[in-house]
Amino acid sequence: MKSYFKKAISIVLFTALLFSFVSFGANAQAADAPISISVSGIGSVADTDGNKVNGADLSYPIGTVVSYTATPNSGWEFLYWVNVETNRIVSFDDTYSFTVATYAVIEAVFEYLDPDYHRVVYLSEGNNIIMSDFWAVGDLSYEEPEEKIFVGGKTWNGWKMSIADIASQVGSVYVYPQYTDVASYTVTTYIDGVVSQQEGQYGTNMTISAPETLNGEDFSYWIIYPEDPLIDDPQIVSYYSEYEFIITADMTVHAEYGKDDGNGIVTRIAGDIPNFKDSAITFNAERSITADYTILQHGLILTQDLTIGNNDSLFVINSDEPLIKKGTSSNTYRAGTYSVTLRNWHGTMISGGKEVDYYPLVFVRSYVIVRNAEGETETYYSPIYCADYVNTTFVGNIEGDNYEDPFNNN
Repeated sequence: MKSYFKKAISIVLFTALLFSFVSFGANAQAADAPISISVSGIGSVADTDGNKVNGADLSYPIGTVVSYTATPNSGWEFLYWVNVETNRIVSFDDTYSFTVATYAVIEAVFEYLDPDYHRVVYLSEGNNIIMSDFWAVGDLSYEEPEEKIFVGGKTWNGWKMSIADIASQVGSVYVYPQYTDVASYTVTTYIDGVVSQQEGQYGTNMTISAPETLNGEDFSYWIIYPEDPLIDDPQIVSYYSEYEFIITADMTVHAEYGKDDGNGIVTRIAGDIPNFKDSAITFNAERSITADYTILQHGLILTQDLTIGNNDSLFVINSDEPLIKKGTSSNTYRAGTYSVTLRNWHGTMISGGKEVDYYPLVFVRSYVIVRNAEGETETYYSPIYCADYVNTTFVGNIEGDNYEDPFNNN
């Protein structure tokens, strides 16, 4: 069994890699998880009992629902809660509640009230903070961020609010990107020898359905079979006869009946989409969890360290390892897709007396933390996925067979 799958630029891109449905493992989960709560600005944070928790060394049993309330001091206002690891806003409400599944680093952000100024925050679609600044109301001299917020399958189309629009607003302003959809894909299904196809745009939801019983047998799962079984293994993608997912690539899936394979848990990296122009790469993670389990958290871990990325036992959730980054899905749906984008992906090196870009390896795993019917909590990881786009000439061009960016992210 391969420790990871390496994808070269010269092969067909933007198709889901096929992982073994038996190769991902479960790790026993610790009984408690550390939670760090901090404050930016002037205000306080209290738990449900009214105890102030700023800077406290907190720890809760896995599965505990915790709730914190932010209260600004006089002359200040509460803005939002932010996940410090990912710089993502997780809630705009004064009270923030979540289920403890693993360590978390959360900050409550307060702002000084000044009628002549307002907080302006540029965000990605997923509420990651791109820029946050304190601007004078009515001032047109400010500049928007230069960074383009890449989303796979869509063309960047600027920010939804102009500087003039922002200047006219009183109070905090949150500015989101806007896109134009450009890519569509085909999903092919096989059900008892019957073949059907559906078209859909990238990033949109699609649902395919199969009968619960067929020819006297119960539905087992949807599965993708590899083009070359000597290289890749079959991959179960859902244990539900109604399979809902986000379209990220062309895909062919088969409905299987009367099978007992698997344990009802799917967590996988469904593919990656690189954007070399904007130095970003998006990973799509998919999950399908049966009702036998209580879902505590979905997420994704990422590293660019070769030693960690080639080792199943090292490449796990670890708050003490700065080379492993963790992104958490904002929901605990039993099925579906979520995405994580790595920005500033490129590195630089000197070649021929000048500085040129290259694209380092990125190792990724999706995970799901569940509690089974016996009350035991475990973390399941996908196989390790490696995005390997190598520029062998180091002259700023991507090597490949007539390579073009199908999404034309200009």
